[in-house]
Amino acid sequence: MSEMSEMSEMSEIIPKIFIGSINDAGDEVQLIANNITHVICCIGDWTPAERYITIENILYIPLEDNAKQCISSAIKTASEFIKKDSTGNYLVHCHQGISRSTSIVAGYLIREHNMDVKSALELIKEKRACSDPNSGFVRQLNSL
Repeated sequence: MSEMSEMSEMSEIIPKIFIGSINDAGDEVQLIANNITHVICCIGDWTPAERYITIENILYIPLEDNAKQCISSAIKTASEFIKKDSTGNYLVHCHQGISRSTSIVAGYLIREHNMDVKSALELIKEKRACSDPNSGFVRQLNSL
């Protein structure tokens, strides 16, 4: 499967946790098919309100895909949001579902599933071939 086709739909990383793009977040067919009930939007310059037609539980974490962007508090906030309600499924998305959303899900796996960074990123890469967090995010994941 090519990297482009990998980006064409959301990817289930572990049960209940999906990574996707801005397009996936607005695709009602995918949201329903994957029972997405919660969305974590990791886009820095965008207000998601009208994008999610069927979703009521939305967490907006403004992040830039910049190696200097701090993600530790975003990982904590996202992890707490996921832990708070175990029903339904979660879509974590950024523009393309490559760097920011991958980093947030990797951080969640490290915090809540006791994975090491390498294992978390390998698992995500196995499920979403296009995943590629920027070097600054990887550095921060290593210090969790």
